[in-house]
Amino acid sequence: MHKFMKNDTVAAISIYLDRKKTRTYVGKLTMGIEKEKITFYFEYDLKYLKRKYAIPLGPELPLLAKHYKSTSLFPSFQDRIPSRENPAYADYCKEAGILEQEQNPMILLSTIGKRGPSSFIFEPDLEEQFSADDLKKYRETLGLTIREFADLFKISAGHLQRIESKRFSGKDILKRIEMYVKFPFVALEEIKNSGKTIHTEKYQKIFNLLLSGRGKNKTSRELGSWSDTLTMEEVDRTLDVIEKLKTVDWAKNFLESKNIKQSISCVEGYELTVVKMNKKPAISELNKKNIPMIIKTSKGQIWVYGKDVIGEPQLTELDKKKCNLDFSSAPYKLVVPMAPSRPEIYFTLNGKHHTHFNSAEVVNIKSSFFEIRFACAIHAAKLEAEYEFKTGVNKKSVDFKIVGSKTRNNFLIELTSLRDSEAVKEGTYEIDNFFAFNNQSAEKNGNAVEERDIIKVQNAILEKTRKFLKIKAGFYHLVVVDMRGFSIGISDEIDYHHIAYGGKNLDDPYKRHFKKDSDQNLVRGVFEESYPDETVRNKIHALGFISEKNYTENEIKNRTILLINPTLNLQDSEKKMLEKLFEEW
Repeated sequence: MHKFMKNDTVAAISIYLDRKKTRTYVGKLTMGIEKEKITFYFEYDLKYLKRKYAIPLGPELPLLAKHYKSTSLFPSFQDRIPSRENPAYADYCKEAGILEQEQNPMILLSTIGKRGPSSFIFEPDLEEQFSADDLKKYRETLGLTIREFADLFKISAGHLQRIESKRFSGKDILKRIEMYVKFPFVALEEIKNSGKTIHTEKYQKIFNLLLSGRGKNKTSRELGSWSDTLTMEEVDRTLDVIEKLKTVDWAKNFLESKNIKQSISCVEGYELTVVKMNKKPAISELNKKNIPMIIKTSKGQIWVYGKDVIGEPQLTELDKKKCNLDFSSAPYKLVVPMAPSRPEIYFTLNGKHHTHFNSAEVVNIKSSFFEIRFACAIHAAKLEAEYEFKTGVNKKSVDFKIVGSKTRNNFLIELTSLRDSEAVKEGTYEIDNFFAFNNQSAEKNGNAVEERDIIKVQNAILEKTRKFLKIKAGFYHLVVVDMRGFSIGISDEIDYHHIAYGGKNLDDPYKRHFKKDSDQNLVRGVFEESYPDETVRNKIHALGFISEKNYTENEIKNRTILLINPTLNLQDSEKKMLEKLFEEW
C-alpha cells in the first residue's frame, strides 16, 4: 500500500484489472472544478473497451461510453472507501500513512480504498512537490547546521530558517535546492568554491555523499539536454494519442501536415543493424538500406552510419568513454549522453526498435509531439478545430482556430516550444557522464540564466504574436508556451507571472533583474505598459504556460496556466472564459 507523504498530491487515479497472471489498464479517475462545483470524471481506456472479456467498473459505468462525469463520487468508487464507523478505520489510516480526518476522496481511494472485494486496483498518479520538510531532511542528511548549509550554498540563513519553520514560502529557494537533490553533481560543483567555510572533515564527508549519488540521477535524461531529450514515455504516450486523432475529421489534415508526418516517421522508423568490421568502412561500401547502422571495428572503434540534417548519409565516430553500447541482448541499445561537442547521431530504445535522429530532429519532434498532444486535448474537450488557420497577416497562420461549443466564439491559438538557451548550454558541463549546471559560468556577462531565459520566452511570445491581426469582436487570441526548455526544465507560476506581468508585484527574492550598462533593471512583463513593444498587450488576450511532467491525456488541459491581459479591460464573463483552457469555451 502506498505510504502517503505530506508533499504528495494525487493528480488522478489509474484503475487496473488484476487477474492471476495479468494486469490490464482500465481507465482513469480525475477530479476538478466545474461551475464552482467539485466534479469527478472517469474515462475508460479505448483498448480496454475493445477487449472481448472487458467488464464494467460498476453499474453506473457501463461499457457503452468512454467518458463519464458526476458531481458526486461514482458509487463504485465510494463503495471502496471504508466507513468511518468501522472500528478498524483508524488502523487503516495509520497503516496507509494518512490522517484519520482526511477528507480528500482521491487520497482515500488511492490508500485505504486501493484494494477491495473486486479485482480492480486503484493506483495514485502523484504530483510530488518539493517542500520545506524535504529541504530540512536534505540539510540534515548532509549533517549541516542552517548556518553551514546557507554558507555552503550561498543562501540567506534568515530565509532558510524561515522556510524550515514555514514562515516563508521560499519557492525560488526550494526550486534551487530541489535541483541539488535531483542532480548531486550540481550541488557538488557549487560547494567546491565555498567549502572553505566549513571544517575539512565535514566538507570531505559531504563531498563523498554527493559523489555517491551520481548513479541515481540519470533517469530519463540519458540522451540530449533538458529540452533536447526524447524519452520513451513521451514517445509511447504521444503515439497512443495519434491513434485517437486518426478518427477525428478535423485532425486528419493536421496529421497529414509535413512536420507532423515527418516527426511520426522518425520514431516509427528503423530497425537497428549492428555489424563488426576490421576497419572503418567507406560510405560507398555500406548498404544504404540499413540506415542506421552501428559498426564496431576490430580495434574497438564505434562508428554510426546514418543521415545528417538534410538527409545525406554520414559516418560518425563515437567516443566510447562518452557512450554506452550494450550488445548483451537484442534489441541492442546505444545511449549517447550530451557533451559540449555532441555527436550528430543518436539512438534511443523505444521498446521494440531503435530510432534514429540527430539533435536538430529531436527538437522538431518534441515540438510536433507537443502540437499532437494539444490537438488531442482539443478533441478531448469536445471542441472542433481548424489547423494552420490563415490570419491574413502576410499569408501567416496560427496553429489552431477553435470554435467554442458554449460561446461560439473563435479562439486563435499559437503554440511555441522552447529549447535550452545558449546560457544554459554554456553553464552545462560533464563529469563522469553526468551533466551538471554551473550558474556562475552563465553569469559571466552579468546576467543569470533565469533572467536571460525569461527574456528568451518573451521574445518567443513576441515573435508568435506578429502572426495575429488586431483584435476584433468574437475572436480571442492566445499564445501557449511549452516551458520544458525554460532554464533547466523547472518552472512555476512565479516565472510565468514575471514573464507576463513583470516583477514589480513579486516579493524581492523572486524579482529578476537584467544588467545593462552597469545598471540592474527589473525585467518587465510583456503585458506591462512600460514594456518597450506594445504588440503583445494590443493583440493577445491571454498567455498560457505548460510544463508537462508525464504526458497524460488531461495534463495539457488541467495543468496549463492562463494569464489574462489586464490592459484590454475585458468583461468579467470574458475573464471567466479565459481563466482555464477550454473550460468555459
